[in-house]
Amino acid sequence: DALKTNSSLTSLKLAGNELGGDDARTLADVLKINASLKSLELSRNRVGDDGACEVAAALKSNTSITMLDVGANRMGNGGACALADALTTNASLTSLSVSCQHVGTEGARRLADALTINTSLKVLDCGYNNTGDDGGRALADVLTTNTSLTSLDIGANHVGAECTRALADALKT
Repeated sequence: DALKTNSSLTSLKLAGNELGGDDARTLADVLKINASLKSLELSRNRVGDDGACEVAAALKSNTSITMLDVGANRMGNGGACALADALTTNASLTSLSVSCQHVGTEGARRLADALTINTSLKVLDCGYNNTGDDGGRALADVLTTNTSLTSLDIGANHVGAECTRALADALKT
């Protein structure tokens, strides 16, 4: 409850705890009303898809969060798709980490689709997600139209020649 009224805290690091979906729901309720928090690090917890969906729903109305790290939280396509949906309306988030998850090809495609609309995100860490060539290519292809993204991590995603060609083409423009 303190975070609902606190107006001085700008960064909250909760990485490496045992936070689950219910804890993420509690934090999401805070994000809906707290206007001072800029950075939230929830990596290495057990938030899962349900918790990620709650945080994503809060991002649709939150205008203060600029950095969100939900890496290594047992999240799959559901959480990634919810975060992608939030990116289509959120204009404050500049850095998002969804690394070390199970985002897969579909989650990567949805994130790429969101980046055709979103113009505020500058950093996307999607490493270690088993996106495969198709997911990697979707993220590479968006680089031809998205001019705000300055850093993209798609390392350790089992990408190959198709993704590499798409990246090369995007970097030519």
